[in-house]
Amino acid sequence: MRRYEQRIVLKFELAPLSELQTKDYILHHLKLKGRKDPLFKDNAFLAIHKISNGVKRIINNLSLKALMFGVIKKASTIDEEIVYQASKEL
Repeated sequence: MRRYEQRIVLKFELAPLSELQTKDYILHHLKLKGRKDPLFKDNAFLAIHKISNGVKRIINNLSLKALMFGVIKKASTIDEEIVYQASKEL
């Protein structure tokens, strides 16, 4: 591993997101994809944050799984229950 460490010029660690940052992070990505109306309920954002501990990679994976479960259930919005069901698939 020494060879690889010599090639890394900059090292840093991303801090986990807060509850509000998690919600803003998800909303930002939805906005980038053109979504304007609410898709996740507030309790879903809280559940995503609790399960992911604010880690972006897990937030992304869990949000995507929750959206897929929402489609399967034909839900108009993603709620806490859908998020917890999706978390079992991670």
